[in-house]
Amino acid sequence: MYVVKFPKNVKDKLKALDEISQDNEQFVARLTEAMAREYKTRLLSHIEKNDIKWKPLSPAYLEHKRKTGLWRKTWKATGQLKGDIEVIKTPEGWWTGILSTKKYPDGTSVALVAMVLEYGSPTKNIPARPLFRPTRRKMLSNIKKYAETENKKFVKYLSNKVNKT
Repeated sequence: MYVVKFPKNVKDKLKALDEISQDNEQFVARLTEAMAREYKTRLLSHIEKNDIKWKPLSPAYLEHKRKTGLWRKTWKATGQLKGDIEVIKTPEGWWTGILSTKKYPDGTSVALVAMVLEYGSPTKNIPARPLFRPTRRKMLSNIKKYAETENKKFVKYLSNKVNKT
């Protein structure tokens, strides 16, 4: 006969393990929210620093920006587009972007302007000046490192929780 000997506090340990699954769901939610917020932070930084090698604005558009008092940065004219980048919780998870309901004072969709900047418009002779895609690629290349760091913190937390019981 084979006998398995359980510690005296097995019920407490099992309860703690049950709580771990709930803790894990919260950890994943916090991690995805933190990543969405980090994505926004990086987008805003690129807009301010103008540090992605975009095709230059046309001399005519730069002159228009100068004459009308607009910012001369590629992804920034009035600052509204930058201000309209949001982090939003949806039933599917966390999302970073510009809501389709956001409009400039003249009624132009801010999301549409962002799409034209991101993908270009051959009919308007506007080259693509991607911001969201390269920022996302860079984040995804670092996601493993980021997740491993956060996971180590979580495992330490769980270990402490189980060992306290």
